[in-house]
Amino acid sequence: MSQWSVNRINALIEEFDLANYLEIGVFGGQTFFRVQAVTKVGVDPAFRFDPKERVNNKNEEYFSVTSDDFFKNHAGDRRWDCVFLDGLHYFEQTFRDFCNVVTNSHESTIIVIDDVVPSDIYSSFREPRFALSLRKEETGSESISWHGDVYKTIFAIEEFFPRFQYATIMKGGNPQTILWRENREPIFDCSVISENNELAYLNFKKNFEIMNPVDNFDEIISRIRIARTQKNI
Repeated sequence: MSQWSVNRINALIEEFDLANYLEIGVFGGQTFFRVQAVTKVGVDPAFRFDPKERVNNKNEEYFSVTSDDFFKNHAGDRRWDCVFLDGLHYFEQTFRDFCNVVTNSHESTIIVIDDVVPSDIYSSFREPRFALSLRKEETGSESISWHGDVYKTIFAIEEFFPRFQYATIMKGGNPQTILWRENREPIFDCSVISENNELAYLNFKKNFEIMNPVDNFDEIISRIRIARTQKNI
């Protein structure tokens, strides 16, 4: 179970009083069920459980549709306080989800994106079966780690969304990027996005500082708190 996701999200919810929660990519509910928000919306085209069995949880709402369908036909004008993006491990889908979330967010919304740091070059491949088979063939490893090219999303946000600040937590579980509204100066270098997978991954490693990596989650909490204080939120 992704206990680190639960711990991080609940810490954000408690610290900043985030009442409304949206999760894209619920899968079996390992994270969603344990998030302690006032209201929770889960989106997944193929839940690994029957949402009808959760009817007694009145603060939960489920949409068995793709994220594109959800934002087009179901999200309406709702605004979420906290959003967790853990859907398809492809750059274009994750970035599209982020763009849609921005439309359904407000000045205090906090966004968490999962699977942003591939564990190795094989993990960065877009096709999971190929990634796992090639890793085993070349290294003998039985690891099933696969992140896809989600990491490109952070580079795109860095360039095209300068009103969002972010940091990537590296320790205490799977690395994740946390984003909040705070103006910054963009770097304007999107070569990682347009390059072929292998070259993109190598440039990702070379320019890893763009991910704004931190080891202590409390540092992220502190940075968000300072940004909110400056905006009187």
